[in-house]
This record gives sequence, structure tokens and C-alpha cells, in this order.
Amino acid sequence: MKLENWLAVYRNKLTSNTSTVTVSIPSGYFDYRLFFSIKGTDTSERQLLMTANGVSSGYTSRIIYADGSQMTEIQNGTSGNSPSSNMIAGLVPGADGSKPWLAYEGFLNFFSNSQSVRKAWEFTGAYENNVSSGAVKTIFGSANSNSNAAITSLTFSLSAGSIAAGSTFALFGATQV
Repeated sequence: MKLENWLAVYRNKLTSNTSTVTVSIPSGYFDYRLFFSIKGTDTSERQLLMTANGVSSGYTSRIIYADGSQMTEIQNGTSGNSPSSNMIAGLVPGADGSKPWLAYEGFLNFFSNSQSVRKAWEFTGAYENNVSSGAVKTIFGSANSNSNAAITSLTFSLSAGSIAAGSTFALFGATQV
């Protein structure tokens, strides 16, 4: 049985709207969790995009979301032979005041390991989708990079608009006890 000790290693609460947010991933941890609460400045819901180490190639991702009436799938990059320039890391509500912040929890697998060929990202998130009669929109998915380099940073952006002031990113690293 593996015992873990989770330590806060990074936190950033935005004081102004910004087009990108970069989260530094320190070495020395065998597992990472990223929590974020996020909203966009655009009027509509947008895709949250992510790249690793500033590289804009070699990613595949897939998300599935349900909004109370249907389930939908979005895919970015179809295989290791047909990758995309970024990973889809979720969906973000627009600036509409009736929509709350979207809360996500993500797991970063094999990020500090330079021996692993694929780096995996798994996430879940939810927010109340007032447009759909108060239904809760739930989102989950995964993504990976075909790089074998250790991941030292993640950069987030939106498919349109900016990440809103007040959005918060918090990274935790696990050590073995």
C-alpha cells in the first residue's frame, strides 16, 4: 500500500483578465493534482485549451459532457499519428452573471517521469447550466501528450475570449510517506 502526503506547491488567483495562465510543475513529486475554478470573459461557453512545456503539437484529447438533456463528445486529435496543437482540458462558462464558476479537478499522470512516452491528463468538472432550466452540466475527459520529456509547465487558454479575473489555479504534489 502506497501512502501519500499531498502538499500545496502552486496557487494563482487572477487579479485581472488574461489570455493565458501558465502553471509551473516542480519536480520532486510522484503524482500531481490540479484544482481550478474558472470563468471566461466571452458571452458564450468556450473550450479550455492546454499545452505542455510551451509545445504546440503532439496532443490527443477527448471530453464528454452532459447538460441534463443530452451527452456530447468532443475530440481533438484522433491518434498519435494525427495529433492536435493542444489538449482540450474542459469547457468554461461565459461571463453571464447567472452562471457560477466552473470547478475542476485534474490528475496529472507520469508528468515528472521522463521515461514514460505518454503524459496523461484526466479531469472532471461541473457547473449549474442555467440556460438548460437549471440542469447541472458535468464534464469529464482525458488527454495526453506524445512527448517523453518531463512536464514542467502547463499553459491554459480559451478558444475565444480571456480567462476572467478571480479564476484560481492550485497545484498539489504528492510525496510518499
